[in-house]
Amino acid sequence: MLRVIRYFALGGLLLTLGASCVSKKKYLAIQASNETLHGKLDECNRSLSSCMGDKSVMEARIAELQNKNEHLVDQVA
Repeated sequence: MLRVIRYFALGGLLLTLGASCVSKKKYLAIQASNETLHGKLDECNRSLSSCMGDKSVMEARIAELQNKNEHLVDQVA
């Protein structure tokens, strides 16, 4: 029984090592693609931060205008 387990373990190890080989050309292409994607992600995160800041400014402006509108409605009434 122990011998069978050893053979399965050895077979699994060999299969894993044999199946995980990637050519250097493919690896470099994937690595370049990964770097490009990381660059785009950083750019998107900066853009998102800028948009969040703009959103906060706009929300403050809306609150100010709503407050002014309420005062104007009170003055008319």
